[in-house]
Amino acid sequence: MSEFRKQKKKTPYPNINQLKIIAAAKTEALKTNGVIEKNVLSAAVVAEEAQLAVEAGIDLQSLRKQNVIKFDTDKYRLQEAVTEALRLPADMSTKLGSLHDTSILPLADTSSGCGYRGYGTEWIKRWKSKWEHSHQWYEALYLALLEDIVLPYVNDPRGICFQRDPTFRCHIAGDPQPSGRVHCDADYGHSSAEVNFWIPLSSEVGGTNSLYCESSPGSGDYTSFDIKYGEIVCFWGNQCNHYTVPNTTDVTRVSVDLRVLPRSLYDLTASPSSHFAIGGFFGHMYRDEDGNVVVK
Repeated sequence: MSEFRKQKKKTPYPNINQLKIIAAAKTEALKTNGVIEKNVLSAAVVAEEAQLAVEAGIDLQSLRKQNVIKFDTDKYRLQEAVTEALRLPADMSTKLGSLHDTSILPLADTSSGCGYRGYGTEWIKRWKSKWEHSHQWYEALYLALLEDIVLPYVNDPRGICFQRDPTFRCHIAGDPQPSGRVHCDADYGHSSAEVNFWIPLSSEVGGTNSLYCESSPGSGDYTSFDIKYGEIVCFWGNQCNHYTVPNTTDVTRVSVDLRVLPRSLYDLTASPSSHFAIGGFFGHMYRDEDGNVVVK
């Protein structure tokens, strides 16, 4: 695990000004008539993805459908591990939805980069500051969850490319601002072969504290993910627009999310020196000939 941690590399953030322009246009479109123009993949990309998926035996259409899968919270104790990583008392693990009521100040290393995420910004900074050893349990559980649940779910013989550092979110109860802009991940230059896995750590989430997403690209049928801890929403965030709204509930939503793509489709992305290279943004997990899981 320590070797895995040391190999992580920072990657440059996309041009924020360009992203703001895209998000502003999508937000305005959503407000005026509820219609955001569908992202159109080139025919060549669609054909190549489909061909590679068939050759690898991957059910790409099923992977891209919005779905909820479950995990055993007694085996994968993510609430407890995240509580430890945030340096909170152990009894807070089942009360992350009440994070806004804690008297503990979200002290953090202010040098740790973090764009504005509403009232949750300081908690995200606290997460990113990563005190020595504080994230080891969480990272071990993360890799175990990938191995036991995500790897077989994607079912690519060559394994998966996975986000090495899942994104930590904190949408504070009563926050009058959304914690994320209207977007799809293609706006950030991500590969269309990616699938998103969204994991709440608060006991239950739904409505304005959750994430709103359309069920398929261009459908415009935006609904919130109303699920509980122990459930994971899988969705095609690369092409499906999604966003948050002001949290008018009395529950703070703490969550992590990650992007995964079948290794057989990875070579359709940019060159190994790109932002999304294996060893940078992505790690690679697969089973060798003896059935042992290998992580690079």
